[in-house]
Amino acid sequence: MPDDPAPGALPRPDPHPQPGDVIRIADLREPRRDETEQRIHALALEMTVDLVPDQLVAAAQRRTRLDRAIDGSLLDRLHHMIAAVDADSDLSGLGRYLV
Repeated sequence: MPDDPAPGALPRPDPHPQPGDVIRIADLREPRRDETEQRIHALALEMTVDLVPDQLVAAAQRRTRLDRAIDGSLLDRLHHMIAAVDADSDLSGLGRYLV
């Protein structure tokens, strides 16, 4: 059958879990990845993402074509969020990008 996993392969999780379903990740400590998954993982580790508040604000203003002053409380929250991301030493470049 085409849906049968290859010998030794981990079963694929249900793509539509329901509330209350138990989700187990058998290889969480030492993931087993196929070739494509390994390439994506390597890319995520190699990515460099610089989070500089002033540059992020300037880029957002360019993209939205808004040039008004940014509220100080927003900048304060942005600085705190970036500090938290910077403090997470295990976060990959992809993880930084997604935040």
